[in-house]
Amino acid sequence: MDMSDEPLRISLAAPVARKVADAASRLGTSVDEIVEQALHLYLLRAEQRQAFIDDGMKSLAHYQATGLHVTGAEVDAWIEQLEAGDYAASLPPCHS
Repeated sequence: MDMSDEPLRISLAAPVARKVADAASRLGTSVDEIVEQALHLYLLRAEQRQAFIDDGMKSLAHYQATGLHVTGAEVDAWIEQLEAGDYAASLPPCHS
């Protein structure tokens, strides 16, 4: 079913509806625009979260197959280098 031309109807609890209406008024936009932006951000975040989970599962499978890993302390040291401005710092090498 192609829903691209059909409006989506949602019900918001009264306190949420008031907050959205107040925000729309303050920002000079419509309630529909705020809700659409909020849904867009929610869906983007959900996609990012799923990609993160997928990457973690691939990493786990690789570790289980090879035993190669990097310790938390090694990653922390690398991040400290980056935070100190050493953007050329190399990733710590994987080891078993």
